[in-house]
Amino acid sequence: MKRREFCRSFLGFGSTIVLAGAISSCGVLEAGVYTINQENCDGCGDCVNSCSYGAIELKDDKAAILTSKCEGCGKCKSKCDNGAISEE
Repeated sequence: MKRREFCRSFLGFGSTIVLAGAISSCGVLEAGVYTINQENCDGCGDCVNSCSYGAIELKDDKAAILTSKCEGCGKCKSKCDNGAISEE
């Protein structure tokens, strides 16, 4: 899980927020990280084009997620017609 500071910037200390299914209190939001099942990936690139963070690349005609860039938004999963992307 990736940790991002949101409450401190936007809501103040002690706040609790719910965003994308993750619950955070006192400044830390946990976002899911996604993985790609290489057997189901057909290398179409729809997930690459959908990622606003540049967290997916095609390598050897298969998608690969760069976990250091993944923000856990899930856009890639919703674009994958093969069901190759899942949340860890």
